[in-house]
Amino acid sequence: MLRAHNLTMNGGVLHAVECLTASELADAEAGYRFYGLGEVSLLFTKARSLFEVDDELEDHELLLDRRYAALVPTDSFLADCFETRLRSNPSEFAPLRPQDMD
Repeated sequence: MLRAHNLTMNGGVLHAVECLTASELADAEAGYRFYGLGEVSLLFTKARSLFEVDDELEDHELLLDRRYAALVPTDSFLADCFETRLRSNPSEFAPLRPQDMD
């Protein structure tokens, strides 16, 4: 998810779709869903479909990027989603190890 976000922030949603492998994109979509961002996952699914068809991508690029920005307005928004999930479902995360504290 974070890799997809970074690529999106660098060059847009279609850039992320172009750079990620099918497996990486599927993992990113699953990550967005895991953190309660199902609409973002669906946005990537739509972008992947458009990219595969290669049908006037320029016509869709701005709309996809604007939608992503509306759904994920800041990097800290993703951090907030992580913290919310961690607080509500701590058992879904591995505990810190002593070496993690260094």
